[in-house]
Amino acid sequence: MFRHPVRIGDHRDWQMFSLSDEGSCGLRANGALFCANELHVAGAPSDALFPLGRATGWSVVVAGPDRFGGILHGRLWLWYDPIVEIAGERPWQDLALGEEHACGIQAGGALYCWGDNRFGQLGDGSQETHESPQRIGDTVGWTDIAASEHQTCGIRDGAVYCWGVLATRLHEDFSDFPPHRFTSTPQRVDPRRDWTAIAMSPDAMCGLRDGGRLACRELPSFRVDASGQPLDPDDAEAPPWSPPGTRRFGF
Repeated sequence: MFRHPVRIGDHRDWQMFSLSDEGSCGLRANGALFCANELHVAGAPSDALFPLGRATGWSVVVAGPDRFGGILHGRLWLWYDPIVEIAGERPWQDLALGEEHACGIQAGGALYCWGDNRFGQLGDGSQETHESPQRIGDTVGWTDIAASEHQTCGIRDGAVYCWGVLATRLHEDFSDFPPHRFTSTPQRVDPRRDWTAIAMSPDAMCGLRDGGRLACRELPSFRVDASGQPLDPDDAEAPPWSPPGTRRFGF
């Protein structure tokens, strides 16, 4: 555990970095991909980032709860062990990984999702699991996508949409009490159309608006009684977007 930032390696050309409990990966300026040894690649050093293959040209690297993904020359790959390519039309331009689902944006702005769909996190209007990428709607204009556990959010034509879990039900003792409140189709969550980027955690989401303005809001968690009824219905409603530091997140 480090109390202060510690420099890793001597390179000064890192462009992107992503990490999770399972490891960490980063991209250098030439598109070379480096990962930490938690990914269990045989023969790799245990205390440093190491090159994952000899290819350059990686444009995206993303960490999920139990795997990593990336885009190499428009081709989409997922890995922990082994590395597999996701079939489908290409080139891909963006990727997001949830707990057991994934979504990607292809060139031209079409959105595809696949994997677990128990809470509608694929956004196709169903709760059916899909092993291969499925086109979500017939619209284009998607520019950014983010996922976390059973939720997904994306930006289309500057507006933010979310689907999957919208609020988490908790018993009086704060233990999980499924099912959650969810939607299986993308729902617009803000009236503005100046969003440029979105990111998510299991408990909150943050986004960038034009001019670099940062706004965040938490995923609602509402307590229920033994019959599953909310103790305070207002707690199940999404709070407004707020700049970081203006409100306390969580309980």
